Amino acid sequence: MSDSPPVADTREPADVVVPLRHTPYPYWLVSDTGSGLSMRMLSFAMPLIALMITNSPVQAGIISAVTVVVTIVATMLGGVLADRHSRGRIMVVGGVASTALSAAFTALAWSGSLTFATLLTASIVMGFSSTVFAMATDPMLKDIVPAAMVGRATAANQGRDATISLASGPLSGSLLGAGAWLVGAVMTVVDAIALVASALLVRRTERDAARPSATERESAAAPTSRRGLRAARAELGEAFGWLWRRGDLMNLIVIVMLINMGLGVIVTTTIYALQQNGASGFEIGLVSASGGVGMLLGSFAAPWAVRTVPTGMLVVVALAWFTAGSALLVVIDSLWGIAVTLMLCCLVSPAVNACIGGYMMVATPSAMLGRVNAAESVMMGIVAPVAPLVAGIGFTFLGRSSTIGIGIALTIASIVVMLATKPTRSIPVDSGWEAHAASFQREPVVARA
Repeated sequence: MSDSPPVADTREPADVVVPLRHTPYPYWLVSDTGSGLSMRMLSFAMPLIALMITNSPVQAGIISAVTVVVTIVATMLGGVLADRHSRGRIMVVGGVASTALSAAFTALAWSGSLTFATLLTASIVMGFSSTVFAMATDPMLKDIVPAAMVGRATAANQGRDATISLASGPLSGSLLGAGAWLVGAVMTVVDAIALVASALLVRRTERDAARPSATERESAAAPTSRRGLRAARAELGEAFGWLWRRGDLMNLIVIVMLINMGLGVIVTTTIYALQQNGASGFEIGLVSASGGVGMLLGSFAAPWAVRTVPTGMLVVVALAWFTAGSALLVVIDSLWGIAVTLMLCCLVSPAVNACIGGYMMVATPSAMLGRVNAAESVMMGIVAPVAPLVAGIGFTFLGRSSTIGIGIALTIASIVVMLATKPTRSIPVDSGWEAHAASFQREPVVARA
């Protein structure tokens, strides 16, 4: 037996890999799940409620369009607030606001006071509130989970997201059968659960003095001394500028934009073709749900893939899988054949989402993570209307096969970008993300007085 004294562990406490269950992550997961389910229920039910109340597709469309614009503004404002203030406390305030607003909506629906004006107001206020406070949630994850575990935590979230995606529509639809008030009542309960989890999260993190947060370790003070609209614009400009100088992250954003456009064109064109060929709404719903089933199944393997397969290699293989599966849709016409193909295509989505989202989170300094997330959301959201537009025009003038071919060309372009850029194709497994990202950090995030 050696008599030499034990060697002290010189690693920062935040860098020690510990099981997620031993971190505040479970509280974060419950809070994020509750708020996410409530937001999905609202986005699904509100257009249907508007149609039921107004009996006017035009007025329902106005409500949806105005709410989209409001959420874009809320995204940018929320990113600034998430970098200025305590993210945990923002989550608590958001939980209080969401619970109160859901309860108010329930009361309006129960009393028969829903009109076009009240629905428009409710949609704007609830959409703005949920979005602006939700921008603190993802940055908070980085503050409570060691960098080496961010990828695995993100991968674990993928199964949760797939379940919410599958459940929110049927749940909201069944509740609407009893009335809009019941949707609001369930949202109120879910928001209240998220609020309790957020409060417990804040209590846990404030009592945990053994490990400083990522924000404290970086010593990058948020710009709390600056206020006002002009300051907010400047802070957002800093985030956009920083992101533009990061070749690894900008490459990933371009890749994600190409993937989203390509898959959007392919899936939308497939759905248009099914509708034109006489498929019922229920059958089309089954096809759409098959992608969610594939994501749910794929989420079980995502944590293993993130920690085992180098991210660059995994994303390239997954994109090739997407492309091959999409090519099959050119020749497959049967309903069940399309559903199975989409399910198989989506098996690799959770691992890709976890790798790209997790790496971008690790690579971004915590002090500006809220603003950078907002900048990424805005840039990726700009292309959201492109896919249905291309699908609609292409299907009308070129036909199903040629339009799907356009989507396939976009997915191939994403593979080319991935392979052609060393910063992205060389991204390692999640335990090496921090070191890889540091090699592309051209300047430190300087703390302001």
